[in-house]
Amino acid sequence: MQGERRSGLTRRRFFGQTGRWGAASVIAAAAERVGRPHLIDVAAAQTPKRGGTLRFGLPNEPLTLSGTMTGGDQGLGIVMSALYDTLCVTDYTTNTAKPGLALSWTPKDARTWVVKLRQGVQFHRGYGELTAEDAVFTINTTIEKKHTGAFAWSSVQAAEVVDRHTFVIHLTQPYQPLSLTALGSVGGNVICKKAFEDLGREKFERNPVGAGPFEFKEWKEGSEIVLTRFDKYWQPGLPYLDRLEFKIVKDHFVRQNLLKTGGLDVIFTLQYKDVEDMRRTPGVAVHSVPGQTFDFIAFNPKDPVVGNRLVRQAVAHAINRNAIVSEVYYGQAVPTNIPAPKGFVGHTGKVWYPYGGDVAKARQLLAEAGHPEGVSFPVIVSDKLQLRRELEIISGQLARAGIRIEIQGLDLGTFNARFFGPDVTKKNFRSALRDIAIVSPDPDSTVYWFHHKGTLGWVGLDEPQIDKLLDEARAEASTDKRDQLYKRFFDVIVPEATYIYTVHANYVSASRTVVRNWEQLPTSIARYTAIWLDR
Repeated sequence: MQGERRSGLTRRRFFGQTGRWGAASVIAAAAERVGRPHLIDVAAAQTPKRGGTLRFGLPNEPLTLSGTMTGGDQGLGIVMSALYDTLCVTDYTTNTAKPGLALSWTPKDARTWVVKLRQGVQFHRGYGELTAEDAVFTINTTIEKKHTGAFAWSSVQAAEVVDRHTFVIHLTQPYQPLSLTALGSVGGNVICKKAFEDLGREKFERNPVGAGPFEFKEWKEGSEIVLTRFDKYWQPGLPYLDRLEFKIVKDHFVRQNLLKTGGLDVIFTLQYKDVEDMRRTPGVAVHSVPGQTFDFIAFNPKDPVVGNRLVRQAVAHAINRNAIVSEVYYGQAVPTNIPAPKGFVGHTGKVWYPYGGDVAKARQLLAEAGHPEGVSFPVIVSDKLQLRRELEIISGQLARAGIRIEIQGLDLGTFNARFFGPDVTKKNFRSALRDIAIVSPDPDSTVYWFHHKGTLGWVGLDEPQIDKLLDEARAEASTDKRDQLYKRFFDVIVPEATYIYTVHANYVSASRTVVRNWEQLPTSIARYTAIWLDR
């Protein structure tokens, strides 16, 4: 893998290249279609136009383009749905799974699921039909070789071929979120077995072969990734576009100005403070939807200061979440006490810690904890601009309650190494602020990997009741019963406050108004199949 990569375009280079990149173009809204699966009704109200190139501003260069390496790679998350189709497709309007490459997925028993594939789906570059052998190879390789997408298959032992278009999945424990979290979302990409074996892992990661609507053409490191329409795509008549160009532009100022001047057609990570300015820009549409995300502060429960639950509860009470919504996210977020957004099974409007904060209660809890004069401790945070700003605001709020924090800013790689670590004994932080893009619209994705003992995000709170509730909810088939289990779970973990949740932030993108059918989804992926250019 490559080391640190240079930014694709700086502010200085931007002003010299804007004219060369062109000054028109691309994207209108379809806000009413947010969350619709990408199985498209071609007979739409407007007749789509075929052809054209969509230029997309990437804030981060992918580390890889392999569909099995999806963990934590924001750049790949934006590109991969053009290269790969998933076994299931998430309908974000209902938070349910729909057929994609898989036509059906049926439990044979509590630990065995049978998956039947769509026939005739072709891989790129003449690699032939996608079969059960490819799907099984993808799943087993991801798990056995510990690719970064393996977390989505955490309850899967292995997959096994039944016939050319059927395979079974063997589970280590009953797992109801299988269709949303594993078969859909980041786990459901299917790579071509023959291409992977022909090229080897390293070459495949730079020259991927999938079965999505666009196929790989070239990757100019530090500059752009180019994909072209796949003429043998299994959905007749799609996609409409001829070409996708993902321009790597890490500087948000440059990225936003390229959109304004027509050098880019879509940008995915619009700065929250610039939303209203961009709305006023002629030829630009802004798309903002409630995000399946959460911001939080995590604490080491073994720490001599924040290991005290009363201290953590004091922090939770001292935070003014409403101020974070207005001052960090400029109204593009909602305050929360839990990680499950509205619309998720288990979501509750219950408020344990007032959204406007309660400084008096925080001081009372500190006194009960034996710290009437206050406490101090460090908090690590990555280099994401809005998180740095959020922690600065929280620092001021906590100070009013006698809680002093030392902000320790780290680059994202160093932060992740210290926060996650190979296991809980290797984690190196006392407290940490970060955000999470939820993997799938199932409550299991918001809590299991963070609160269950032994998981990647577990901070060390050893409470058997927590594991029991999580395992029961993961296995329960009844939606109503799962809803009650997660509500009981939140009644346990929110007062523990090893994770203090602050907001659910919106996903905000912007586009040129000539682009049709851009879907701003409530998560960190994009869909390109139905996009067309109205010019």
